[in-house]
Amino acid sequence: MLDSRRTFLSTLASAGILTALQQQPPTPIRQRAEPLPAHPEPAEKLPAGPQGKSNKSNPAALVAREKELLDATDQLLIKVQEFRAKLDGAHTADVFSVNMYKQTEDIEKLAKQLKNRARP
Repeated sequence: MLDSRRTFLSTLASAGILTALQQQPPTPIRQRAEPLPAHPEPAEKLPAGPQGKSNKSNPAALVAREKELLDATDQLLIKVQEFRAKLDGAHTADVFSVNMYKQTEDIEKLAKQLKNRARP
């Protein structure tokens, strides 16, 4: 008895779906009123080599860049060591002072500058 009810309901539902689908006409494909625009002209060709290549071939520029990186890393090392000494001297229950917070910001700025300089 349950099977006959299930089959009756499933056939009724499928018939309802089919009639609903048949009542809606398919969406017509419309032609464009305006034609598509023409393809754009290709842009000028870019130079084959990277623009920063002149520094790689110039040994004096490489030496100067290396000196800048070494100076920046030395400054970073000095600031980190100073901050570490203050941090070791501070009591664990004390809150960071404003000066220590500013030192961490300076260290972060210097590290970001060093990171940007190290990029090729």
